[in-house]
Amino acid sequence: MKGLARLICASPFHRLLLSGGVPAAPKALPAQPPRGSAARGRTILSGGGLPDHPDWQAASLDPVTLATLNGFGWLADLAAVGTPQARGQARRLIHDWLEQERWHPGAWAPEIIGRRVTIALETWSFVIEGAGGTLPKRWLTSLSRQARHLARHAEDGADGLPRLEATTGLVHAAVAGLGAVDLAGALERLQREIARQILPDGGHVERSPTAHVEALDLLVGLRDSLVAAGVALPARLEPAIERMCAIARFFRHGDGRLALFNGASEGDGRAIDRVLHRAGLKPACPDSAPDSGFERLASHRTLAIFNTGAPPPRGLDGAAHAGQLSFELSHGRDRIVVNCGGSPSHDPAWTMAARATAAHSTVTVDETNSAELRPEGGMVRRPRHLDTQREDADGAVLAQASHDGYAPNFGLTHRRRLWLSADGTDFRGEDVLVGQHAGLFAARFHLHPDMQASLIQSGTAALLRAPSGTAWRFHVAGGRLEIAESVYFGAAAQPGLPPTRRGEQLVVTGPVVDGQPVKWAFRMLPRT
Repeated sequence: MKGLARLICASPFHRLLLSGGVPAAPKALPAQPPRGSAARGRTILSGGGLPDHPDWQAASLDPVTLATLNGFGWLADLAAVGTPQARGQARRLIHDWLEQERWHPGAWAPEIIGRRVTIALETWSFVIEGAGGTLPKRWLTSLSRQARHLARHAEDGADGLPRLEATTGLVHAAVAGLGAVDLAGALERLQREIARQILPDGGHVERSPTAHVEALDLLVGLRDSLVAAGVALPARLEPAIERMCAIARFFRHGDGRLALFNGASEGDGRAIDRVLHRAGLKPACPDSAPDSGFERLASHRTLAIFNTGAPPPRGLDGAAHAGQLSFELSHGRDRIVVNCGGSPSHDPAWTMAARATAAHSTVTVDETNSAELRPEGGMVRRPRHLDTQREDADGAVLAQASHDGYAPNFGLTHRRRLWLSADGTDFRGEDVLVGQHAGLFAARFHLHPDMQASLIQSGTAALLRAPSGTAWRFHVAGGRLEIAESVYFGAAAQPGLPPTRRGEQLVVTGPVVDGQPVKWAFRMLPRT
């Protein structure tokens, strides 16, 4: 939001500028059930996670907490509980928010308004049914004001998923008849955002599996609401959902949860199932996502997902990680090699550490990132030349890729080859640095915290044991192998697990030698 608009919004006249007609009731409500968690709702009712009278816009709130409070996810959680007690608490909190309602740059960011309006409409019947007094009128009047503000400022916020959330919220508001929002104009905005954000292969432009599933959830919920309201679907919506369903399957490991690239977390496998079920589409899972920049090597129950693509475009790279040529490996429900994921901490130092190349299962040179990261988000320097090739033969898969992210600092190109056997028991890789540089490389293989690792054969190999009892032998040629500490953020959304878990990593180090390969392999051992 530009300076003049910000001054106007912060002035006492802002509410007057947003005044206008208010419908007696929403013309239509979203078809999607509340997206909340009953477990979180019960925690709120037991006095945890949310005070009875929050200071909704306190200066002391960090941006994440501010967004959580004002995005009204807690309302969806209470609606998921669905009891009279939950309804009463929801009404008290809405009343409290209305008493403190005023424009705030964080609480009224376009994506937060979009989320708040959408959840308010999804939970309308739950909140208002049987309600007396002034709450229904006050709540609808406030939502109409918010819809008018959103119609004027939907494109002023952060790009990418936040803008899609703002846009879908605007369409929901228009369908409900809030704020006299022009439905045709809102649908045209949606068409533009789909064209900008959903790539031809179906991936989301931010290249984050978590952002991808969240975008898919937004579009599926909106599609169902438009159908229920008898509104013709915009031409790009259903084809985009179909392509996105295919890529959502592409990013899932055998445990049903997501791979960790560009700040993603594993997510809730059952929630992902629900999104895909509601979508009602079952496109085949592709082997390659060339526009998104990923390859999928799958054989029997073994799966490797390989990040071969460039970072997201500037302006859409706020949460992007410097994880070029990183991969994840799983077998059945066992996650073996992972990336660290996006830090759930509000500490900027942890956020930067999670975005660093060293937090990914790939190669670093002199402990330097393959892309220069801005502390406030985004990238200064990034790989410019990337190349990917793939061969499938007799059930085996070979994928190879390269990037020049180390060229500006060291004059080096990193090339990686991954090969998976037809029976899924043999996964091999080769890393090569091309160019002259008198430095050190480190090839990291972060292990899931549930994996147990120990060095064998005088430290030249490692034995890995998975929770299922399956064992793997890791062997390397061309570097020195050690086991070091790691940290894992991927389970941040898993109930009962801490958001940060300690783990281990296999680290292969050595001097950079132009064109000399470092070869390594994961081989499944026979069960004894």
